[in-house]
Amino acid sequence: MRAAHLFALLAVALVACASPPPPGEANAQLAASFDPAAAKTCERRGGAYQIDGGLNRYSCIISYSDAGKPCTDKADCQGACLATPGQRMGEKGAGKCAATDSVSGCNAPLNGGIVGPVLCAH
Repeated sequence: MRAAHLFALLAVALVACASPPPPGEANAQLAASFDPAAAKTCERRGGAYQIDGGLNRYSCIISYSDAGKPCTDKADCQGACLATPGQRMGEKGAGKCAATDSVSGCNAPLNGGIVGPVLCAH
């Protein structure tokens, strides 16, 4: 399990360190990621087809009805259970259910009441 966490942290760090494409190229890539069929499917699922800042492309963002509910594990939530800011990795902690399935920002998962590593995606 520890190796999986380390691998995930390394993958996020590599993505975060990649240099962004030039502005014109970035806009072209973003426009190319729009898929009308995916947008319709997303709407039918109750999601919002929009630009996900964590991925810098269009994605179907699903909102969760239990957003903000206190939790100690993913099993307590429709999505992820995220540790409240300021808690230390490996220690017992408290959390709240994620608002959406978007990976934007920096978050630490809470599993079995234990704070996991902070993962960032911008």
